[in-house]
Amino acid sequence: MRIDLDNWEDEFSSAILYRGRDYAQEGQVQAMIVVGSTIHAKVRGNWLYDVTIGMDGHTITHMDCTCPYAEDGSYCKHMAAVLYEYERRQTDILVQPSESTLTPKQLDYQKIINHADPKLVHSFLIDLLKTSNDLTLDFLNHIHYGYNHENVSIITDSIDRLIRCVDYYHDWDRHE
Repeated sequence: MRIDLDNWEDEFSSAILYRGRDYAQEGQVQAMIVVGSTIHAKVRGNWLYDVTIGMDGHTITHMDCTCPYAEDGSYCKHMAAVLYEYERRQTDILVQPSESTLTPKQLDYQKIINHADPKLVHSFLIDLLKTSNDLTLDFLNHIHYGYNHENVSIITDSIDRLIRCVDYYHDWDRHE
């Protein structure tokens, strides 16, 4: 496949383009990122679908979607929605040179969060906190105490005092 980015709409039926445009305008395209020469996005439909669009310069080289309609290689509304959104947001999409260089320190987290649906961020945070007590405690420390070295020092001192008290009572019980 080789489709010029200026003429991609010619490859889709008018009904698919109409639904894809609606999806883009309704904010159904989420988590869009360009890694190397590939657009990756999640599109909310009946489910959350993964869309991948490969490019070579100004030419689309492949398109994939995890929806049932695209299983046989057909171009779906989710792909159209991603292309509409790509055209609209081309200047502010997170771009990484290649997957091999995609590291957490290189990501522009502010840009990622700014483009994310607040409900999805909230839901993701809840799910993430449920996976780890350590993350939950770190999060609580950040929001309740304002994470800084002074607070950590105070908490550490308190824990040390508690440990000494436990040790004292433990030793006392052994000597009786």
